[in-house]
Amino acid sequence: MYEADAFKSAIKAFESELARLKASKRSVPGYEICEELDFVEPKPAYDFDLAFCDGGNYPIFNSSYFIFQLNRIFASSWKGRKRTGYFSVDFLTLTRRTAEGFSSAVYPLKASPGAAFGDVLPSEAETVVDYRELMGLDALKAASQLPRRIAEKKLARMLIGNHVVVLDGLLQPECQAEWSAIKELRSLSQASGYPIAGLAKTAALLDPALVPTALLDRQGEWYVRLARVTSRGSDLYAAKFHRAALTPYFVEVVAGDERSVEDLFSALFSDSLDPHLPGYPHGLIDADRNARVGMREAERLRGEMLRVMKPDLVKGILLGERTLGTHDLLNALNSM
Repeated sequence: MYEADAFKSAIKAFESELARLKASKRSVPGYEICEELDFVEPKPAYDFDLAFCDGGNYPIFNSSYFIFQLNRIFASSWKGRKRTGYFSVDFLTLTRRTAEGFSSAVYPLKASPGAAFGDVLPSEAETVVDYRELMGLDALKAASQLPRRIAEKKLARMLIGNHVVVLDGLLQPECQAEWSAIKELRSLSQASGYPIAGLAKTAALLDPALVPTALLDRQGEWYVRLARVTSRGSDLYAAKFHRAALTPYFVEVVAGDERSVEDLFSALFSDSLDPHLPGYPHGLIDADRNARVGMREAERLRGEMLRVMKPDLVKGILLGERTLGTHDLLNALNSM
């Protein structure tokens, strides 16, 4: 299929790069990496208060210069394995390109009792982001998710004070407005004495130097501090909450003393017994399920909008969407 020597040469170069990364002791900007890894076995917690927050979105209309989508954020409080309350907010966003970057108009749709739109949804000014803040080819898509990401942090404020709040994903801001929301969470957390945490399912956004191979094949149930995140005043941990878990997860913890951090991991350990996904907190599984925006839901809303919108505008949208679809058609054709 390929020339043997060329193929072997590529494999050797690949192996050499993997070995270099494995042996790397380089520093990572914004992180103080722990010299020694002190693994701790979490203790069971039989009575714990946790709150979880997540969000989802799905595009209704796409073009090369705007994305119109349905968003949902969901937060719930738990006493042990019993859900004691929840908040949910649905809203639409129109994200479009500007001369300097992107901005999003936010349109509220529905909120559960106790959740006020004005307390949770960002203003359009908060969603303005410069091109330089969003790197990569899919910057428009990244910008379209900012309103939901900011709203998740604002919704989490409603739960701080009586619970340890756990958000889906690390607390890495994509723009200044999201960073402002995270800093407010940190201040509230410090005042209340309850830590706030973000849990990431993958290490996709982490530098390889922060994820030693020793973590990935370590058995048992444990958590370990990897680094101090100096840029955000938080600590980064890796944790394996169940012996049957396929992989460790990564937890960023803001505020809290040593005792509160121990209590946090004991609670997450005790909440990660779901037989369908052992090692992943049940509260986050529930939050993901309730925050998720499905394709059918978005398509149904799209159909309703197409029926009532002006025909000339509908035609323009549909023609614009065609310009984005040729690559997918070619992939489908040549993958058969």
